[in-house]
Amino acid sequence: MIRDGKMSTEIRRKVTFERIQSEADTDATLEEFVLVDASGRIQIPQDYLDQIKIGERARVQIEDGTVTLRPEE
Repeated sequence: MIRDGKMSTEIRRKVTFERIQSEADTDATLEEFVLVDASGRIQIPQDYLDQIKIGERARVQIEDGTVTLRPEE
């Protein structure tokens, strides 16, 4: 997906040799990735930020290899 003239996300289809049983199964084979630019920045889709109520600032925490983003309290 291109936002602000730059690539921000990419969607990849998982290729398997299992037969797809229904149309709903095709959605499960897609994975969305956020691209990291040369400066280490990512662009999080606005609807994601809205869902977790992130405004101008967010708290970032790294734990067990996972980055967590939370609203400012």
